[in-house]
Amino acid sequence: METPDLSLPPTCPPLGAFENYNMDDAAFALYTLVDLPPSSLSELTTLVNSEWITSPDVPPLVLLPDRYNFTGQPLRAVLDAHVALDKDITPRDDNPDVEGNLHWFPSAFIVVTDVDWATRGLLFVYLDDRDDEGEGLDAESRSLEKFFFRAQDAYPFLGSVSYGDSTLCQAKEEHAIE
Repeated sequence: METPDLSLPPTCPPLGAFENYNMDDAAFALYTLVDLPPSSLSELTTLVNSEWITSPDVPPLVLLPDRYNFTGQPLRAVLDAHVALDKDITPRDDNPDVEGNLHWFPSAFIVVTDVDWATRGLLFVYLDDRDDEGEGLDAESRSLEKFFFRAQDAYPFLGSVSYGDSTLCQAKEEHAIE
């Protein structure tokens, strides 16, 4: 099996264009660069959502977008698809600082790069959200980053990012695997 091309451009400003939106209920999109059997994909989505409490008002932490299979394509194709993904914005008028609620987490996504994802981990791709001093960065200067994490760490890792308890850079420091 050929190793997927995991190269990315240094930045991707369109991923940072949603600063004025509420992401409390936004799900992380899960894509794959390898052909996974439906049973393996089902096992993976169940695992990454297993500790997340869902209800009619709280969606799963990780979801498959309509187009998630990029078998044989480079990571750049997934990036382009995520940029183009309809973020399913629900407009709001109750808070002048928030334009709407997002269904999809806009500046980060997850990718399966190996059929043996349980051992190899999952790839997390994100637009850096802070500088070295912890200050926010404008979308034009934010770097595109990636790291592998263990699927069983999805809840503590993604949950802390979703709740705003960790920045994406802090999550990398705590959950990246070799």
